[in-house]
Amino acid sequence: LATWKQNWIDRHTLTTRMENFEISKHLEHLEELVGNMEAQLNSGADVGIIRTIKERLKQLPLPIRRQEAFELKKIGLRLWNVGVQLTHKNNCSPEVNVQIRHTACDTLSLSLAHTGERDEETLLNLMNFYSRTGKLWSDVRNPDIAEVCFNTAMELWERINNNVSIVSSSEADVVKRKRILFSLYCWRAACAWDLQQREVTYTLVSRAKELLNDLPAECQFLAQMCYKLAKDVTDAGEDRQEVIKWLQESYEIYEKCPVKDPSIQARTLRWLAKEYIENDDYEQALKTLDLANGDRHPSGLYLKAKIHLKLGQLGLAEENLFLALQHKDITFDMGIAVCRSAFEHKGFDMASKGYDLLARKFAHHAEAGKIFLLKLEMLTSPEVNDNVKSLALVDEVIAGHNGGSQKLTAETKNLFYGLMWNRGSIFFEGGAYRNALDWFQRVTQLLGPQDTANHVKVLRIMSRCHICLNEMEKAEEIAQSALQLDSNTCPTFYILFKISLQQGDDAKAIDHLTKLCACSDFSQNFLEVCTHDAHQAQNNRIVQHALEHLLFLNKVDQPGQPGIVLRNLVKISTENVEEPNLGKICGYLQKAINLTNQIGIKGVFNDNLDEVRWLYGTAWNLGILAGKKEQNEECYQLLHHAYRLSVLLPVTLTTQQQQLTCLMIGAGAIVENPPNENSLQDLMLDIERCRQLMHSIRDLRPSEADQFASIQFENRTMPTLLLMEFSIKAQLHDPNLEQVLKRSIHVFGMTPKILEKF
Repeated sequence: LATWKQNWIDRHTLTTRMENFEISKHLEHLEELVGNMEAQLNSGADVGIIRTIKERLKQLPLPIRRQEAFELKKIGLRLWNVGVQLTHKNNCSPEVNVQIRHTACDTLSLSLAHTGERDEETLLNLMNFYSRTGKLWSDVRNPDIAEVCFNTAMELWERINNNVSIVSSSEADVVKRKRILFSLYCWRAACAWDLQQREVTYTLVSRAKELLNDLPAECQFLAQMCYKLAKDVTDAGEDRQEVIKWLQESYEIYEKCPVKDPSIQARTLRWLAKEYIENDDYEQALKTLDLANGDRHPSGLYLKAKIHLKLGQLGLAEENLFLALQHKDITFDMGIAVCRSAFEHKGFDMASKGYDLLARKFAHHAEAGKIFLLKLEMLTSPEVNDNVKSLALVDEVIAGHNGGSQKLTAETKNLFYGLMWNRGSIFFEGGAYRNALDWFQRVTQLLGPQDTANHVKVLRIMSRCHICLNEMEKAEEIAQSALQLDSNTCPTFYILFKISLQQGDDAKAIDHLTKLCACSDFSQNFLEVCTHDAHQAQNNRIVQHALEHLLFLNKVDQPGQPGIVLRNLVKISTENVEEPNLGKICGYLQKAINLTNQIGIKGVFNDNLDEVRWLYGTAWNLGILAGKKEQNEECYQLLHHAYRLSVLLPVTLTTQQQQLTCLMIGAGAIVENPPNENSLQDLMLDIERCRQLMHSIRDLRPSEADQFASIQFENRTMPTLLLMEFSIKAQLHDPNLEQVLKRSIHVFGMTPKILEKF
């Protein structure tokens, strides 16, 4: 038994020695790593070393002896000091520094668990370290890890607070403890705010506030923190009452400060008064401003003026407004805000005088032109609408800018341009063309010679004003000026087209229309407007010209649009019933057929077959009319187009008969005197189409009675068809001509009279 006991003791001793050796190796490695960091202080921190230290701490065999725990404590303190020195040297990023601090805290916490130390200083220092580390995590926008650090610090505080035996009664120690606790409360409150933990924030701020009686020097810090929280609430657009709450806290806390800066309290009170104004609590706002000990800051005077304006007390409002504007510390932006406030509350005369005073005070300010711009906005507003004063102000601004005494910035000049353009446009749309010209004329004076695009734009609308005033010569003169500046824009040619149209100069109108279509910015909309204008002027020649351009663009913006254009063109061409322009009509019909082949019935006619039937009927009627007038070639073309249009319609007995009739009458018109040999070949194709149609018609007659009618129809039609075939082949010197004659003899309906024609 004694031997077994001794062996067990020896093994346990050996194991303990091995574990102690392992721990010593870990500690030596940690000391070496921290030493490396201390040696590299001037070159920053190596993140790799920090990562290795963390890993070695995790691998450290536990538990450790008290002596080894104290060695670990020294390592932790050295590591903390590395973080502090790196902060002072400012050669390490905050993100890396906070990792060093946090690792140091964890090292000290691990040592504390094995040293058994319970004294206040040790616990308080570690609490302070964790608290500061949490603050650093908050600074790098990582509130979640910061919260962990703060919670650890709070746990350490509970240990200190619960162990009365270790709490020092020294006054200096009490103040130190409260200062650390105050910082913890404030920093933890800010972290809770970032984590949207509002109730926690309120509680911690209240706790920090309770410590201020013993820490009066910290009043300013907490007051500033509350002020910042009010700003955060404002920036987030949240409840205004919460803003007021934080501002009141800030004001009350700063009042306890032993050495106060009155300007800080006045600033807080002005903001608080502004919030009361937004809540329509004007009485409380005035009381708050009076608390500022007669503060004569221009923004305070402005707020008082604003309150009196809202209460309708114009005399008091004007008094405070001018005191604010005359104040030596007023800024340009604040002065602008003061005058705008007067305008917004319908103190127009007050605002006008304010702008004049501001213009004199900031005559040499880079943005001085903005004052005149805002005054012009007021004068042209619906509430004031003083056109005479507005134009006088514009003349003053233009003279100052062009003369060099009051140059406008590029931004302000553009704003002036926009305001003046809009003002002229309002008059133009309202039919007050003389007033519109007053504004547009001044716009041209303001624009520089390099601003060609806007200059042309203004000249065009000026030309339109003169058109509306029936001053065509002046309108044309201005439009030509625009054309000299930019000769490749549709709007200018459209205006010139409109002028020529109203002057009755068709040749000029057509010329401008043609040039319009060749512009780089051409749009189909311009042609549509030109067509509408010509139609309104009852000038069909121009309408036809515009529609032709529209038709031959080969561009379809809307299904069915080409069909409408075609119908209008054909109607115009047939207005002279006695002498319709058959050549143009044939061209339109050919275009209709070509477009249908390209984009289908949907694209051309929007599947409206009535449009197709109308064109077919027109082509048929004109073809028959041409035949009667012995215009055989035109007759053939029109009836051939009628045939091709009929093909677009659904297959019925009627449409098949229409197609057959068109082909036969058309062929008959030129069979004896064809224009050329190619026409003869085309006629042979038509003869073949006729045969196919006759078979198709027979198939569409299912009953015996219908079949009999079909046979009768063929007996009437076939002899004529064979006669035309014979005539064509005879002209082509076809060697098989005799075969046609032999077939003809056996055809029903063939009479000696018809054979005689062979």
